[in-house]
Amino acid sequence: MPTIQELRARKGLTQRGLADCVGVHANTVARWERGEVSPDSRSRRLLAFVFGVGADDIEYGKPDSSPAEPREEDR
Repeated sequence: MPTIQELRARKGLTQRGLADCVGVHANTVARWERGEVSPDSRSRRLLAFVFGVGADDIEYGKPDSSPAEPREEDR
């Protein structure tokens, strides 16, 4: 499932450009992309409209990089 950042890049939008489309501040888009916060339901609908996908077809959390190594005390 693509992330907000991936979809934004595909559309050729900057964070500020996407923010203007959705009616939020560019810092909010940056926080969404870093997985610090998730968009509210209104913003999710607008993001889906801008990207031309379903609202459930966007990854809103922080994308997983690789599984974390178990801590020594958890082994």
